[in-house]
Order: sequence, then structure tokens, then C-alpha cells
Amino acid sequence: MLNLVKSIVPTWNQANSEKLLHKPATFNHLIEWSGKAIVDEAICPLRKGRCRWKGSYWFARCEQEITLPPEEVVEVVGIENITLLVEPTNRKVSQQETSLS
Repeated sequence: MLNLVKSIVPTWNQANSEKLLHKPATFNHLIEWSGKAIVDEAICPLRKGRCRWKGSYWFARCEQEITLPPEEVVEVVGIENITLLVEPTNRKVSQQETSLS
């Protein structure tokens, strides 16, 4: 019986431990944190708003001292925890973009 277990369960060695100690893939590595988003809830200075990005709603924040109104197209430039970092593009969403998001 012991031989059967040894053949099924690999022995622990340095090679196995190195495989387990590699840095696991995180959510940040799975998504490219850039692209266009559409403001859904106004993003005000020093406050979070909300935007639609890649088919989901996200909290969003802009580092600039401006207010981004709903239906404004913004550029996603990064992420901080669960909040997207966005910058203005100075244009409103078109009818075609509304139907795609």
C-alpha cells in the first residue's frame, strides 16, 4: 500500500518547492488596464464616481481637479485597489458607443 501511495503522490523536493513559490498570476496581470470608459456617475475632484468599462461598472477617480459628467468618454490609465484611474478625453459618448457598452 505504501508503494502505491508513493507512486501516486510525488515526493517533495527543491524543484517542487520552486514551482510553488513562483509569483501567482493576479487579476492585474489578466486585464490590460487601459482603454476607453464611459462615465455613469459624475466623477468630482477628490471623490469617486462610476464608469462603464469592458462591460462592467467600476468606481473611478480622476487626478485632475475637474468634474467629469455622465456620458463623458474617459481614458482608463490604471487602477488603484478596485478604483479605475481615468483621464478626460473631452468628448461625449456617441449613440453607437452607448449601444456597445
